Amino acid sequence: MKSVHRLRPLGLLVSSVLAVSSGLFGVNASAAPAYRFVDLGTLGGTYSTAADINDLGQIVGVSTTAGNASDRLTVWSDGGTTTSTIPLGGDGAVRSINDAGQIAGNVTISRAAMWSGNNLTLLYAPTGRHSFGHAINNSGQVVGYEAGSFGPLATIWNGETGSTLGASNVTSYAWGINDAGQVVGSATGPDYLNLHATLWSGGNTLDLGTLGGSVSAAYAINAGGVVVGDSSISDASPASHATLWNGTSAIDLGTLGGADSRALDINGAGLVVGFSELDPTSNETHATLWDGTDVVDLNTFATGTDWTLQRANAINAQGWIVGDSFNAATNQAHGYLLIPVPEPESLALALGGLAMLGLWGRRRPGAKVDSAHPV
Repeated sequence: MKSVHRLRPLGLLVSSVLAVSSGLFGVNASAAPAYRFVDLGTLGGTYSTAADINDLGQIVGVSTTAGNASDRLTVWSDGGTTTSTIPLGGDGAVRSINDAGQIAGNVTISRAAMWSGNNLTLLYAPTGRHSFGHAINNSGQVVGYEAGSFGPLATIWNGETGSTLGASNVTSYAWGINDAGQVVGSATGPDYLNLHATLWSGGNTLDLGTLGGSVSAAYAINAGGVVVGDSSISDASPASHATLWNGTSAIDLGTLGGADSRALDINGAGLVVGFSELDPTSNETHATLWDGTDVVDLNTFATGTDWTLQRANAINAQGWIVGDSFNAATNQAHGYLLIPVPEPESLALALGGLAMLGLWGRRRPGAKVDSAHPV
């Protein structure tokens, strides 16, 4: 998941369907729904992070225990009111949760892993070297990367069996996967130098290109095959912008006024979340929503609190958003949840999504894009 340009947020719910679809076709929506901010808290320490949310509202992340003695894999449910934990392992990380509650990440700095309840499965690299898990779909397929002879290699695991995606003589990363098994990430091209956003689908590797610069990366793909990430806007500028690919057409999603932005997730309705810099003179980032019309600073929905929403990491089918926030008054970093108010109905969101995909097929005037970095 800033505000040099704090723009009108469109909604997500039954009125949200009207708000989104009418916004797409240039009609002013009557009332924009708000979000309810939920501080997910910690297990007694000063730090937590919310990495992903599934369509059942389960949130996965990491939280510190009292005195910051240890990190625990944490799952929040019931709107963030119920917490369960699983031992994480030293230097571990969690990245993704599917609708079955299976979780992907790594248990140490060098071993990909999948949790199913309290059961841990280690995911070994085909090369026998280090491996890193990043995303999981509802079939339990995990993607990430392994250490190869020439650098990182995008990898997919079906159960404990891993296989390399694409060529083995390039550098590549897999960051996202949808339920059809389409994988997105980044890979070096024929020059073996610059990473480009890449789609692996049906045994084929597709370079998605850039917004005009040399580098790009893709971090998520929805069920409709729409991809989001970021791209450099030109070789003359260091700026990197959140980007959407509908096919191989790169669309610049813009920023909140700063040089850089990044799109980290997209739901079936085409709503995109990530983060953006606020202005050209600062590297401060705010959690951001791109609704197909506006670039929305999500801090609009945390006013009256001491929390700054720095990133929006994920959005589910119901429009619930999770990410990371910081409280300067207490010097604590916590995961957060934003729930649409009133809460949307799934059918309403699905209807809004039909219109949303139509909008993303058109490039917005003045759109820009930029860079490719690991999430």
